[in-house]
Amino acid sequence: MEQHAFGATYRAATKVDYSGHTETAVVVPPLWLQQNARAEFKFPQSVTLGWSWRPTQRWDVEFNANRTDWSSFDRVAIRQAKPVPPLTLNWRSSWYFAWGVTRKFDGGWRTSAGYMFSENSVPNANFTPLVPDTDRHAWSVGLGRDTRNWTWDIAYQLTRGVPRTVSGSALSPGGESADGRYEWWCHALTVSVGRRF
Repeated sequence: MEQHAFGATYRAATKVDYSGHTETAVVVPPLWLQQNARAEFKFPQSVTLGWSWRPTQRWDVEFNANRTDWSSFDRVAIRQAKPVPPLTLNWRSSWYFAWGVTRKFDGGWRTSAGYMFSENSVPNANFTPLVPDTDRHAWSVGLGRDTRNWTWDIAYQLTRGVPRTVSGSALSPGGESADGRYEWWCHALTVSVGRRF
C-alpha cells in the first residue's frame, strides 16, 4: 500500500502552573485592586488519527480526526490573598475533523488547500464570553517552495464561528449572565521560512 500512510498520535494530559496578578475594577463604588495570583491548568489528553493518500508523487490528500477530552477541564482555582470563587468550566469532550490536499509542481513549488470542522465544547450553562466557543468551520490555502538550502510557506485561513444563541448561562460573581447571540469570523496569515545547514 505504497500510496497510503496512516498515523496516530496520543498526547497525555498535562498540568501548567501560572503565576502573575489579577486586576479587579469596580465602577460603583470606585475600586481598583491588583494582587498576586497563581492558578493550575490541567490541559486534557487527546488522540489524533490520520490518513494520507498519494495517488501520484505530485498529489497528497489527507484526513485527520482528533478527540480531545475537554470534559476533564472542569474547574480552575485562582489562588490569591482575596479569595474568588473557582472558575467552573464543565466543558465536554469534542471532535475536530480536517481535510487537506497538496499539489507539487516543478521547481520545488507547491500549493495546498484545506478545511476543518471543530465541535463546540462549552455547554450553555457554563458559557463565557472569555471563551466564546461555537462550532467552527475553517478554510485555508497556501503556497510554498523548497530550494536547495531554503524552504518557505505562506498561508491564509478564514475561520467562521457558527452563530450560537446562549440561554440559561450561569451568573458570574458580579451577577451578569452570558445569555445572548454569538458569532465571529477570524482571518489568519502565517509565513514561515526555513534554512538547511
